[in-house]
Amino acid sequence: MPGSDSLRVRAMVEGAIAAALATVLAMIGYYLPPLSMVVSLVWFIPIVIVIVRQNMYWGVMSLVVTAIVLMMMTHPIRGLIIILQMGFVALVYGQGFKNQWSPGKIILSGGLVVVISTLLVIGLSVLAMGVNIGEWQQEMTNQMDHSLDFYSQMGLINDRTISEEELRASMQQFISFFGLVIPGILVSGSLLTALVNFLVVRLILKRTGFEVKPIPPFREWQLPWYFIWGIIGGLGMMLLGDYFNITLINRIGINILYIYFPILLISGLAVVTFYYHQIKLARWIKIVIIVLMVMYLPFAVMLLATMGLFDPVFNYRRLGN
Repeated sequence: MPGSDSLRVRAMVEGAIAAALATVLAMIGYYLPPLSMVVSLVWFIPIVIVIVRQNMYWGVMSLVVTAIVLMMMTHPIRGLIIILQMGFVALVYGQGFKNQWSPGKIILSGGLVVVISTLLVIGLSVLAMGVNIGEWQQEMTNQMDHSLDFYSQMGLINDRTISEEELRASMQQFISFFGLVIPGILVSGSLLTALVNFLVVRLILKRTGFEVKPIPPFREWQLPWYFIWGIIGGLGMMLLGDYFNITLINRIGINILYIYFPILLISGLAVVTFYYHQIKLARWIKIVIIVLMVMYLPFAVMLLATMGLFDPVFNYRRLGN
């Protein structure tokens, strides 16, 4: 039928334009590293818009074309890494906005895809590009030794406050821990990027006339109850690996807990913000509470994370679904 042919041609043209825009933006980020952070927030948005305006089929086609061109114009592995980082998130966001999912469902679905994508990127980097965390840690240790030797020769290290051996041991401990949680750091960074991407995509869709569901106030943000199973799994793997001396399982558990911690912190902060608005206290009392939290920041952080951990189960605020 002429009408259906016209719609198909229109969808094909929009898909081609989206693939071209996404490719150009991704290549700008690749060849101009200072712009890579900004580009990572927007390069996949044309794919999302195609899915919202047309359907998932044309979004997937646009993403495939973008991947092929990127792998040809940059480097096969690096092009694939760019697609893995945010390409599948574009598909999830596009489907979510098209079907009017709630903001929470879109963010959680995108977050899950980001975690899987980041793990694939890490695996690809290790297998195909020879990235070795052990060598990286050794390089950091060597740099630390050179720096400490220089500071010691210049007389900048005073044994009356902290000895060179104590400082060296502390820095070595930090390097070891940093190397341990690198996967968690990368996943956490990707989750943060996915959240910012969601906000950017939502803003652009709203500006271009698409109907988007409102984001609830921060004080009403709440994790789903089943979210706590990730904490239980991470803690169990950490303890199991430590008990049976299985390093890999122990490290996986530690990284899971590392990823969950900032999420629980945000959840706990939402709980505190809710009661900050609900409880009628004098303004000066609220200011004093905030000052005390800042003064005793480590305790406050642990308290917020604990509140965020149990809030999905006990629903302190009696929020609905």
